[in-house]
Amino acid sequence: MRFRLFAAIGVAALFAISCGGVTDPSNNVADKFSGTLKPGGAIDVYPFNVSNTGEISVIITALSPVSNALMGVYYGLPQSDGSCAPLSNPFPGSLTSVVVSGSIIKGSYCIAIYDYFGTLTVPENYTLTVSHP
Repeated sequence: MRFRLFAAIGVAALFAISCGGVTDPSNNVADKFSGTLKPGGAIDVYPFNVSNTGEISVIITALSPVSNALMGVYYGLPQSDGSCAPLSNPFPGSLTSVVVSGSIIKGSYCIAIYDYFGTLTVPENYTLTVSHP
């Protein structure tokens, strides 16, 4: 009986090692994406790759000239036409707010930022920081 227990634990450990396990958030990569979003519903899309299962978080780290502008952000799957098919609900966010967080698995993704409800009146410079495994 003990042999089966140890064998099962050994197989589970080997499986976890071969799959790479789950990346601790403290070991995440931080990708920064910057641009200028035009008023009137424009959407900017940036692809990124996740190398392992773990956690994602996205923060708006810079906004100007309107530092309290409300931006929409979501992550999804990149499409052949350059768009981003949402996997998360679009979240409104402002400077230093976490606009996306949760679990993510290995694969190719994209992050999209847009003029939330068309509230921009001038072009808005931004930086998004995407933390992922």
